[in-house]
Amino acid sequence: MITIEEYSSLFLTIIVGMGVIFEMPILVFFLAIMGMVTAAGLANLRYSILVIFVIAAILTPTTDILNMCIFAAPMVALYMVSIASRGLYIPRSGRSGKERKSS
Repeated sequence: MITIEEYSSLFLTIIVGMGVIFEMPILVFFLAIMGMVTAAGLANLRYSILVIFVIAAILTPTTDILNMCIFAAPMVALYMVSIASRGLYIPRSGRSGKERKSS
């Protein structure tokens, strides 16, 4: 029999984990504005997907592969959104606003 404590622990783990993961595109966008994230660093998909699946395996409350994939699928999709949000903010190549107006 499942107790309310076990159920609430499982529910809290899933909700908190997914809540943190859904903030990833916003975090990447602000890191791009600060210059801490580059497009070349985000484009390395093999290692990124490996790290995503390792994180999903840690956050998954059970040990089966289906639950790990359920956690990893939105993480991979949000990683792609993060790459797209990084593409929205591309710093100018050293030209200031005065130089653009005069040319």
